[in-house]
Amino acid sequence: MSLRYVNAFAPELPYTLREQVLDYARSVEAASQEISKEAEVKLTDELRDQLVLVAAVRKLHSICSSSYWLLYNSTRLLGNDVSGVRVGGTTFSPESAHFRQLGALLSDLEAVLNDQGLSIEVVRQPYPQILHFLANERKPDQ
Repeated sequence: MSLRYVNAFAPELPYTLREQVLDYARSVEAASQEISKEAEVKLTDELRDQLVLVAAVRKLHSICSSSYWLLYNSTRLLGNDVSGVRVGGTTFSPESAHFRQLGALLSDLEAVLNDQGLSIEVVRQPYPQILHFLANERKPDQ
């Protein structure tokens, strides 16, 4: 099992987030042969590593995006009378540091994808389509 690209960034994540991302990446890696067959793409070690990295980024983006939009929409729905949403001991508002960090993380993830010749739209596709894209449509220098 190789999570070499994922292991490059996963240790920086908080424990529970890291475990969710790693577990998801491992599940996609375990299914990579079946994904390859469905995509009709010869699976190399490099393509598998790229697919697993995309899976990890997809999971991380999904978790962060859902949290960000849940908080954003909650503050908007509650109107001007409420300054934020309290979760545990932390209040989240569009002005809070945590809320801004989530937004920055989403932007950073999308920038990393763009730097790699990918987009969030590609990452959201079914895995056979992602693998096909990685093998055939992505620019060779990326």
